[in-house]
Amino acid sequence: MRIRSSGPSDARVALVTDYPGVAENRVGLPLIGKTGQEVNRHLEAIGLDRESLFVAPLIREWREDGEYTQADVDRDAPELASELAEVKPELIVTMGRWSARCFLGDVDVDEIYAMPWWAGICDD
Repeated sequence: MRIRSSGPSDARVALVTDYPGVAENRVGLPLIGKTGQEVNRHLEAIGLDRESLFVAPLIREWREDGEYTQADVDRDAPELASELAEVKPELIVTMGRWSARCFLGDVDVDEIYAMPWWAGICDD
């Protein structure tokens, strides 16, 4: 099953996840499993309504073995880019190594943790 994005088409903030888990694969929506519950808890704590956010997975197809590759990113990044071009969020929050590298290139995620950047989407 391909995981589809969720949220309003005029969202000011987009959350971009790396890849789906088992729960997301069952339902077809991002961030609904354990990670999604934790994200919801943090959003609630800072007063952000999850329903106001655009949530999109970078990689759209779950792999039982959890072994995602650059080929998965190359296959699905154009769909993400198209969605973000339509939504035009003011802020994009990446939630993992794959999504951070999609936007920033081959960076050390530990070094760029919580730093604002803009470098395009999945540029080579």
